[in-house]
Amino acid sequence: MPIVVRPEDIRLPKRKLKKDLLYRLGLEEGKQIGIEEGKQIGFQEGEIIGIEKGKRVGLEEGLLKSTQEIVITLVEGKLGYVPEGLAEKVREIKDREFLHALIKKLISSDRILEVLKQELNA
Repeated sequence: MPIVVRPEDIRLPKRKLKKDLLYRLGLEEGKQIGIEEGKQIGFQEGEIIGIEKGKRVGLEEGLLKSTQEIVITLVEGKLGYVPEGLAEKVREIKDREFLHALIKKLISSDRILEVLKQELNA
């Protein structure tokens, strides 16, 4: 919002008034430029932070999906089929450490269905 100063409101010599008005206008313009530059810098920094966070989240989601698919593929490889509903149940699991432990158990066991029943109630 621009500062409006009327000459009759201020009792100063004209030269002093002109200098004071220019000073105030300069301050206001500088303030507006500073605000705009600050917004731009903030936007750029926010964009960089958002991109980095998006990469991390995407990587985590990709690793989770990959681990889920490994479990399903491992079961299919050992049994020759995937029991009904197992793929959906595995895809609901969001804990990669649990999935890794399950993979180890499935690899070392000859009783795949018992492991699945015990670990997944499947």
